[in-house]
Amino acid sequence: SYTIVDTDEDETYALNALELAMTPRGVGTYQFKATAEDKFQNRSITSTNNITVTAPANPSPSISIDGADIVVSWPMVSSFFPVDFYEVYTVVWTLGKKSKSNSIRFPATGIGVREFRVRAVDVAGNASEWVETSLSITAPSIPSVSIALNENKDGCILSWADTGSS
Repeated sequence: SYTIVDTDEDETYALNALELAMTPRGVGTYQFKATAEDKFQNRSITSTNNITVTAPANPSPSISIDGADIVVSWPMVSSFFPVDFYEVYTVVWTLGKKSKSNSIRFPATGIGVREFRVRAVDVAGNASEWVETSLSITAPSIPSVSIALNENKDGCILSWADTGSS
């Protein structure tokens, strides 16, 4: 059998198993002590181990336009505990959303700069740093228009170039 002492929670567990599930914890270093005992009640030397819990890694967001939407996306981040969700806010904090996936959509309304903050939050509530990204939405460029007589010279052909927009 084994005796496990969670020194930070001041808990002692007597187990006949080889593992103990640890509940999610905040960022920090936690100490555990383990002692083995055989059927004759002989005890081993106590082993002491530290576990350091860290916050999730910072996301690396990017922005794209998809139809009439702004799509803020990022690669999944590493984390000591599983990431529970990602928080995404506009920089002025007027619009916030949570996402269980690695992207989120906002309406692309009007001309101007759109700035967003993204962070990861794990199941223990530990959060990464906020990371910012931005996109400038501009009006389309003035089209380049030309007019020419048609082949029969009995009409005109009006044409223009697609100037694109962001």
